[in-house]
Amino acid sequence: MATFQASPATIAPATPLRISQACDDGKTFAELFYEKMDKQRHAMANLFHESASLVWNGNHVQGKASVVNFLEQLPASETNLTCIDAQPVLDLPALGGQPTITVICGGRQKFGNNKYKQFTESFMLTAEQNVWKVVSDTYRSFE
Repeated sequence: MATFQASPATIAPATPLRISQACDDGKTFAELFYEKMDKQRHAMANLFHESASLVWNGNHVQGKASVVNFLEQLPASETNLTCIDAQPVLDLPALGGQPTITVICGGRQKFGNNKYKQFTESFMLTAEQNVWKVVSDTYRSFE
C-alpha cells in the first residue's frame, strides 16, 4: 500500500518545527512518489486525494480516478531527481485548516525510449487522517 504518514510534528503549531518537518516529509514523499512512478505505477492511487488535480504540460485532469488513469497511460519512466524543496503552507482556509505542504521537485526524466528531459513538478499535499495526499500536481518538461 502506497501511503505516507504525516509526521505528528507537522501538525504542531511551532513554525520552525513545522518547516523542518515539512522539509523532511516532502523529501520522503518525493522519493516515494518517483519510485512508484518508475516501478509501481499501478500502486499510486493511495497517494492522491479524491479531488486531486493534475496539470501535465498544460493538460488538465481532475479527480483521483482520472489522474491515476492518466499517469498509468504514460510510457514507462526513469527519473533522476536533482532537487527537492518542501515548505509548510500555513493556515490555508480552502483545505479546512488541514496541515498542508508544498513540494517542488526537479531533475531529468525519460518516458519509454525517448531521451531524458529536464522537468519540474510541484505538489500540494494535505494531511487526510494523518496521511499525506496529493491535492494538486503540476508537471512541466523542458527540451
